[in-house]
Amino acid sequence: MILLVKPGLSALIVLIILSLSLPNMHTVSSSHAASSTPAQPVPGAALVAVNPSRIADLTMVSGHIVFEINVTAAPSINGFGVVLSYNTTVLKAIAPLDYSSTVLNTAGTPIVVRNCVDGFGPSCFSQDTPGIISLALILTATATLAPTSGTLFKVTLNIVGKGLSEIHMLSAVLTSGVNPDIVPSDTSDGYFTNIDCPEGSGRLCMPPITDFTIVPPGPYAGVTATFNASASLSTNPQGIIKKYSWQWGDGGPPTITTNPVVQHMFTIAKIYTVTLIATDSFGISASKSSRVSVPFQPPPPPNPDFALVARPDDLFTFPGGPLNSTITGLSINGFAGQVSFSTSVSPLTGLTMSLSPPSLSLSPNKNANASLQVVASRMGLFVVNVTGASGTFVHSVAVTVHVGSAFAVLPSPTFLQVFTCSSKVSTIFLLGPGSFAETIQLSSLVSPPVSNGPAASLNPTSVILNSSGFATSTLVVSADASTAPGYYLVAVTGTGGASTASEHVLVQVVARTCPPLFSELHWRHRLSITRDGGVQTFTVGLLNPNTNVTLYARVQISIIGDTGIRTLSVSSVVFQLLPGQTLSDARLAVVFNSGDIGHSFTFTGTIQWGSTPADLSAVSTQLRDMGTEDFDESKQASGVFTVKP
Repeated sequence: MILLVKPGLSALIVLIILSLSLPNMHTVSSSHAASSTPAQPVPGAALVAVNPSRIADLTMVSGHIVFEINVTAAPSINGFGVVLSYNTTVLKAIAPLDYSSTVLNTAGTPIVVRNCVDGFGPSCFSQDTPGIISLALILTATATLAPTSGTLFKVTLNIVGKGLSEIHMLSAVLTSGVNPDIVPSDTSDGYFTNIDCPEGSGRLCMPPITDFTIVPPGPYAGVTATFNASASLSTNPQGIIKKYSWQWGDGGPPTITTNPVVQHMFTIAKIYTVTLIATDSFGISASKSSRVSVPFQPPPPPNPDFALVARPDDLFTFPGGPLNSTITGLSINGFAGQVSFSTSVSPLTGLTMSLSPPSLSLSPNKNANASLQVVASRMGLFVVNVTGASGTFVHSVAVTVHVGSAFAVLPSPTFLQVFTCSSKVSTIFLLGPGSFAETIQLSSLVSPPVSNGPAASLNPTSVILNSSGFATSTLVVSADASTAPGYYLVAVTGTGGASTASEHVLVQVVARTCPPLFSELHWRHRLSITRDGGVQTFTVGLLNPNTNVTLYARVQISIIGDTGIRTLSVSSVVFQLLPGQTLSDARLAVVFNSGDIGHSFTFTGTIQWGSTPADLSAVSTQLRDMGTEDFDESKQASGVFTVKP
């Protein structure tokens, strides 16, 4: 199924956790492989599909393939979330996922909320494990135009073995704001195969047709249901289904059997995603995932009772952001009476809650509602239990509260190539709701944490989001002559109030021969013809920052008068600079005459250098920062002086 909600900035929080359960849904939604018998399409439903539906070629034993995840005939959306599974013995997904052509770009620039491949990535959740691909994007203030059709994202996978791999849609969620409404939808899987069944036949293996029924179709919590996969068939010649693996989605272990009929009992009332993996005699597997609504079991009539339902039973918020769930009391079999509420939360700290009204008066076969409001003071995962009691009747309902960061940290670019003795910058964008007024403190951390790694700094180190929910900082990554070449990760972390968000910038340090620097530069700022004899003396020092390279250098001072007509130039001898050597007190003199009195002159110092005395074709004008003794590309060897009588 696909969740659609109204546009709004709060959708940044109420978003796309792909294990999302939909408590007011009472139908079963499935994902089907391209070769399986498709479910009966739902009229007017959106379609989220893997394209192409199959890639099959016996000769494809290496290289890579690309699948697109597309949406068709959806209403206006401002976000999506998709979770895929695949066979890691045949394919290996390549990070990062490609969402450059996502249909959301037609309405703005989306923010990444979830981005994970095989359990690794900048934004992973507990459900992200090897063989799982997940991506969730959100627009904070805009939405696409209806009907929405196009690419959500692309997945590139390396071929690492022989076999068949599904590209199976575990879940697909579309959003359009807060206040969720459920709409029907369909999903469609794809697969890749490069083996034949039987081996040597030249007939490409195909995934089984995987299907199952449930009796009763909406089993009550605490009641055993029968799951029958007898309709599953092998599509390969002489193939039969040999193994059935059931994943129940309730935290318990899977059931693996050769019998197509199994029984299972769900103990808690909510919506579960049940996945059947059928494997045929050739070892080829295919999956079907269905969302199964498990309501509370009412007592058998005529005994009256009541039940509690939470809508929604999954809440997504950030620290300080209040959110509500409606707790509905259901009168069953003519129950009438007062239901008093109590609440508890696990873990005990970090979430406050209130329930209004604190009790409900239920009339026979009528429903009544109370509002549960939660406010988080820190990030984390919480479970709120609402218990209703009326005499000897006691029932509970659970609400899961996901508390994430109120803002996102987004570097651009996310890759920097830095040569030794240079620096590069990445702009750090911070996005969140404009109502978030906390100061966000920024920090950077380079890993691996080696003594000769690159240096990283942020400016400013604290920001406040503007009314549009936007702020920036600048990350500067620099490498000196001693920085070890290689790859580094710079983690940029923002902490504001109780929210924390982090992203990484990949840095490649490339070694090069560093240019020599002016280590010192002195001159007379007021040159006297009488006192100094008109002789301007430039005293310079040179530094070879390299630790293992000998350089040769010659200093040239170029001078131009304030009229632009009088120009002079003087050059030194060629100096040899050993690795790490600082040459001090080199002097160059220029003579001025009485005709220069009253004029100002501007000069620039240039180092002509190279690895041999005969080749001094490289040029450097950089001056070491005398305060910090650090390399600074912005400091140049230049100055001004005036000629006096």
